[in-house]
Amino acid sequence: MKRISKKHKSKEIRAQALKQLQETREVIDKKCPDLLDKVGELVQRTQDIEQDQKNSKDAEAVSQDELVIDRHKNLETILKFIELKPHADHLKQELKTLLS
Repeated sequence: MKRISKKHKSKEIRAQALKQLQETREVIDKKCPDLLDKVGELVQRTQDIEQDQKNSKDAEAVSQDELVIDRHKNLETILKFIELKPHADHLKQELKTLLS
């Protein structure tokens, strides 16, 4: 069964936290008016740098994965072809030379 409870306390806590946040922002704005803007710019720059690094790593990983997947699929296809055509001796000889 689901317990039904009144959430008056959580609403009060949320209201207190928001009030405290507003008061803190007012104090920061009075003492250092440019501080929040500078911090915001710094956060944006670091997020941009992290996103660029992530995108470059993802691009490298994708290209490596595609190579591995393509090579694996190609080998599976060749092996399946050899199973289906056992009389293709010239193909087997060529594969032996390529793989060795």
